[in-house]
Amino acid sequence: TGLSFLHRYDYQNNLKKAVVELESAVKISPAFTDGKIQLANAYLKLAKYDDFSLNFDFAEKLIEQLLHDHPEDSNVLLLKASTLKLKSRFDESLLIYQNILSRKPQLSSGWLGIAEVYEAQGNHKLAESSYLQAINLHESWFHLNVLATFYYRTSQLEKAEHIFQRLIDLTPNNAMVLQTLGAIQFSRSDSNSALQTFKQAAISEPSALNYSNIATVLFYQKKFELAVYYYELAISLNSKHIILWANLADSYRWSEQHKNASAAYSKALELVEE
Repeated sequence: TGLSFLHRYDYQNNLKKAVVELESAVKISPAFTDGKIQLANAYLKLAKYDDFSLNFDFAEKLIEQLLHDHPEDSNVLLLKASTLKLKSRFDESLLIYQNILSRKPQLSSGWLGIAEVYEAQGNHKLAESSYLQAINLHESWFHLNVLATFYYRTSQLEKAEHIFQRLIDLTPNNAMVLQTLGAIQFSRSDSNSALQTFKQAAISEPSALNYSNIATVLFYQKKFELAVYYYELAISLNSKHIILWANLADSYRWSEQHKNASAAYSKALELVEE
């Protein structure tokens, strides 16, 4: 159960559940090495999103214990390399990844880890080739998402859009992927595609963010009354967001609803003062 939570495409929403299940497994069977490895991995993933110090400390202690008992285990060494990477000790992390891959060149997780180190060092060419090698060895939603976000972070938007489209084919209702794809399309001045993508995200997850994204594109297209409609929907879900009120006010003003514009600007100012 812990592994299923850890490796779902929406794993970020299930990391705490994964930790609970894996902790239970290790408690029941203290000699369960693979369970400890996956638990350490879950701690490291959770540290990126919730209470870094606490979860990273749990991970480090468990990894040191694993290293003591299994100093040559590639999966344990991968975890050690990850902790060094997170501490920005990139040269030490790189040496471990290179050592692992010299012995196990078919290990996709090794290529993924070394790609992240290369990216952190600013070597985008080696990072890209390593991400691609990981995908060649094991094509999965997770690996494709890592490559897509790498392209997005490094402003390789055409490549990013292509990979995100593949992710949508695999998980058509993933709101986070749809949000990012829409942002890429919008930044490439393809507002019509962005609008459809953001609408798809809102169907999947009717949130203030998704409605606001739709409204932003409509405002850009000078469809101000429609922008008003979607900003109002966004505010109905998050009435304390200053930027939403300011954007709604702009949309009212451009659609010549001056009284509403004045009231919305006043509300934005009230929130600033709060």
